[in-house]
Amino acid sequence: MRLVYAERRALTSRVFQEILGDRIRIDLQPGRLHIVAKLADHEDDVMLADHARTAGLALHPLSR
Repeated sequence: MRLVYAERRALTSRVFQEILGDRIRIDLQPGRLHIVAKLADHEDDVMLADHARTAGLALHPLSR
């Protein structure tokens, strides 16, 4: 299962990076299931999380 989760996490982070480009920085920690994404200062994390939820992803904005 670790390999499956690692592959999913890598794919997810790669897609986020391709779509959002320099609007986001992703920090992957070895052996972890979560993805930590740091948005550029002008980005709205609540709006991004709301859009992601409509696509079936579980994002938790920290600004709330």
